[in-house]
Amino acid sequence: MKILHQDARSNEIKLMPQNIDDLWHLSNLIDERDLVFAMTFRRKEELSDKLRTERMEKVRMRLGISVERVEFHESDDRLRILGKIVSGPQDIGEHHTLMLSPGDDITIVKPVWRSHHFDRIKRSVAAAEKPSIVFVSIEDTEAVVAAAREYGLKEHATITRNPGGKMYDAKPNEVEYLDEVVDKLRSIYKDEPLIVLGPGFLKEALSKRIREKMPEAA
Repeated sequence: MKILHQDARSNEIKLMPQNIDDLWHLSNLIDERDLVFAMTFRRKEELSDKLRTERMEKVRMRLGISVERVEFHESDDRLRILGKIVSGPQDIGEHHTLMLSPGDDITIVKPVWRSHHFDRIKRSVAAAEKPSIVFVSIEDTEAVVAAAREYGLKEHATITRNPGGKMYDAKPNEVEYLDEVVDKLRSIYKDEPLIVLGPGFLKEALSKRIREKMPEAA
């Protein structure tokens, strides 16, 4: 999280979330009846015709809303902030949802900023200096790629394979299984610490394959 501006006289702080963890922190920082200001898209109000349709163009504008509800879902890289419009070029008093993504700035105005609010901001700023940890857990029939986030473990992929045996026509190809795990890992890996978990022989086989195909993670 980046702190872009702070004004004690107006009780406002301008922040920029940098990742999904920061969106989670914001979901815990923003309270009901706070005022929040951010850029958004809304259908343009035509003075000659107040009846808008789905075909009307959406334009980018800065709106302020009085917060009624905040929604965070770890599967979505966006934060939804719902409330009534209190500031902007149009539609004062109507409901709107601000959609906040990493890299978008947001200004929060509270009646009172309390110590736990500042602690939350400090925690999010400090977390930006710490790399997240990526885990790969592998067993005979299933592997899971996950990352430790501020809000808990985020599962990125699950890879399965047939266990083999009489009911299957062919023995599963272990190399293909390991390569699929490595491919899933590569798709989310960003130079973080990596921990491989599992039975000794599979753990070692996967670790070796990672060193061969992803030397940057070795």
